[in-house]
Amino acid sequence: MLKNVMLLALACWLLSMPVHAAVIPPTAGPHTVSFSADQLTVRDKSTGYSAVVQVESRLTVGVLVGEPVYTCVASWRLLSVAAGDDGFDAGLTGASEGSFNASSLPPSVLKDVTLYDVDIAYPLAPGLPINSSSMLLCDAGILKAAGSDKPSFNFPSSPMWGELFWDDISGRHEGADRAKELYVEMLSAYEKRATKKRGAFSWGGSLADKWGSSVQSASINLWPVKSWLRKVVRDQAETARREAEAFEQKNTALVDQRGQVADDAFDALMTAVYRKEAAKQTVARFEERPAKKPARAGVTREQMIADLPNNSCVDRERLAELNRDWEAGARMQETMGSCARARPEPAPYKPLGLKLQRVQY
Repeated sequence: MLKNVMLLALACWLLSMPVHAAVIPPTAGPHTVSFSADQLTVRDKSTGYSAVVQVESRLTVGVLVGEPVYTCVASWRLLSVAAGDDGFDAGLTGASEGSFNASSLPPSVLKDVTLYDVDIAYPLAPGLPINSSSMLLCDAGILKAAGSDKPSFNFPSSPMWGELFWDDISGRHEGADRAKELYVEMLSAYEKRATKKRGAFSWGGSLADKWGSSVQSASINLWPVKSWLRKVVRDQAETARREAEAFEQKNTALVDQRGQVADDAFDALMTAVYRKEAAKQTVARFEERPAKKPARAGVTREQMIADLPNNSCVDRERLAELNRDWEAGARMQETMGSCARARPEPAPYKPLGLKLQRVQY
């Protein structure tokens, strides 16, 4: 009897304890914050090349009908390319990796290089280390040409609460209840930062005005570079062969009037012979190992944009009209607010239907 009374008392005490749970507002934001450039090396498996790139971005966070909504946009710069033997053969580099500065690339080649599947990790508040705390991962969408400083084309995302934050320490997502607590804190931190720093985006802006982010993964298509390098090498070989043959046809006298060998003429002839043979070997090497164009290399940015899914209540044409500059994320979320509020309240932990799904090429 005494045991039952004690259990009943304990139950009453537990029921009387306050329940601390994050209160998610039905509508909040959007709040937009700029992030400084993150520099990383990305390898292209299809070509064997790698590139050093910089990615700078903005993240917009908010709440619609009690569900999390976020949008990130980014731009990027190509700093250098490591092309191994191809870089050496083209005479563009003296580095051990066959590296050369991206400024060596013609504009027509640079614009065709694509950076894609860019996942960026964002902190919940300023000053938090990206790799030692919970983070929000966002796919940056379809990036524009390198160096254009134009933001990527993207649609908003709204995952389930249990898939909102990634814990880099435990290697798994935060639970739904914990995610709500973190999101409330994140909204507060972003709101304070956004009210002070919202405005024109600039690569040259002070790092003190921007938070730090980290690119967790990215892919790059360097086939345009490989194709251009092979053409450069082949053209150089063909030019050297033609010049050597033209020199041989001059019938340059190797013996002067005194019957002595003309050293300069002999050296020039031997150089021409060497260049001709080297050119033949280069062309033969190309024919022995022809470069096969990867299937992914034929996908244009326009095709990638067309494949980017949009499951929100706003049609993609309307969102595309808003997707013009660095403030696109905020405008899209504001536009979505009217149609989202007209919907019935979502079931617990049910996504709003905006999650970005990557299309694999």
